[in-house]
This record gives sequence, C-alpha cells and structure tokens, in this order.
Amino acid sequence: SGSILYTGATFTCPSAYIEGRAELKRVVGVIVVAWIGNIVGGFGFAILTELCGLNEGGVAKLAVKILEGKTSKGWGIIFLRGIGCNWLVCMAVYLQTMAQDMSGKYVGIIFPI
Repeated sequence: SGSILYTGATFTCPSAYIEGRAELKRVVGVIVVAWIGNIVGGFGFAILTELCGLNEGGVAKLAVKILEGKTSKGWGIIFLRGIGCNWLVCMAVYLQTMAQDMSGKYVGIIFPI
C-alpha cells in the first residue's frame, strides 16, 4: 500500500535483518522513512481536523479530557505505557503476518489493539 507505521517498522525490519533477509542500511532507511512519514502524517491529520472544525465544542472538550488523562501521570508511567502500546502493535503485526487468510489477519490485528 506504500504506507507503514513506525511501530511496525521497528519490529519487522530488525527481525528481517536478524534473519538475514535485509541489509542493515535498508533496515535503517525504512525505519527513518517510516518515522518521517508518520510525523508528516500526524501533522497532516492535525491540520485536517482543524480545517474540518473538529477542534471546537464538545469534540474539543472530549479531546482535552482524554489528553489530560493520558498525560497527567508521571514520566516513567507514560514511558512504560508507550512501551506496552508499541509491544501490542508489534504483536498485531506479527499475528497478521502469521495468518494465512484475510479473516485470520483481521483477528490477529484486532485483539492486541
């Protein structure tokens, strides 16, 4: 599809290198491009939500409430939650690659996330 999540790239690319299926410079290149693409995509999505008027009224209040809830903990807890979230995304990537059919891929992605 031409798109890749940074979290998935940090799992699949080093795995490919360890298995001897990819060169180190290609692994680093994919991870860097995925990171840059995710940053650009995040900013693009932020601009889109602003242009669509989703940062107003009840939606904005809900977003602020969620944001405050997720960032009110200490740095260490937020860091560990980030590791846990990345692990779950990597597990979804792993499970969907192991599935042989499309329904198995959907199930492999849905349960961890």
